Amino acid sequence: MRQLEYFMAICEELHFSRAAERMGVSDPNISQQIRALEEELGVLPFDRIGRKIALTEAGAILKEHGTAVFGHLRQAGDAIADLKLRQGGSWPSAFCPATPICCSIPS
Repeated sequence: MRQLEYFMAICEELHFSRAAERMGVSDPNISQQIRALEEELGVLPFDRIGRKIALTEAGAILKEHGTAVFGHLRQAGDAIADLKLRQGGSWPSAFCPATPICCSIPS
């Protein structure tokens, strides 16, 4: 999930350093996570052109699906928050359905 969050941040920034800063991680960390994602997928999601990057066709597909994944996570968080309100129950402090995992990725 973290790799996908980093990937999506890079897609939005089109710059590794700005994405790393936004995500609160170091440049080497975000680069390492993207390399791991590349190895896992067996494709390069970005074309690196000097200091600039562009999405490859595979990267565009991943971005489309990543957007859907985070949209579904937001919907799940909203549905769970609604359930909590309807049931009037309390949640364990380690779980906050109103704050989905993907809160760092804007809609």
